[in-house]
Amino acid sequence: PLRLTRDHLVFTKSAGLVSAGQLRVGIDMLYAHLHDETQCCSITRIDVETDQWYFGLNCLESIVLASGVKVSTFGTY
Repeated sequence: PLRLTRDHLVFTKSAGLVSAGQLRVGIDMLYAHLHDETQCCSITRIDVETDQWYFGLNCLESIVLASGVKVSTFGTY
């Protein structure tokens, strides 16, 4: 599972870069590789978490592979 805040940015095949809160089960496809955009995965479930703490990433690159999904280290597009 990939755990994100609702405003965390995710790369989708159909809509490009969108906030995680806009993702749709069974519709959006996510990139499963940093550079090979033919490798995708589907969203099977979205669970809303409450009372969770998230910390920012300090990375050399702003685009990373997190739990096998291509995402940005930034939130709020």
